[in-house]
Amino acid sequence: MSWQQLLDIRRQARAEFERDPYVVGPPTNCPNDGEPLLPGPPSETGIWFCSYDGWQYPRDWDRPEPPAGLFDGVAEGPGSYSGLP
Repeated sequence: MSWQQLLDIRRQARAEFERDPYVVGPPTNCPNDGEPLLPGPPSETGIWFCSYDGWQYPRDWDRPEPPAGLFDGVAEGPGSYSGLP
């Protein structure tokens, strides 16, 4: 396997992470049990909740972070060095 192939794998992983619906915007289903989120009361706009376990967006939502070190140090262009050993 070449260094270019390894860099392509990292680039593809980043693109897939950035297209993940839970990263791009608020979730549509409860992350705990998969139940569809229901809108909150009209007096509190922007609140979505799970009727099964009480999970609420945005109160309980933690934006997913990329895996540690997966996207750090990726250099672009020919002849560039990413700092990997």
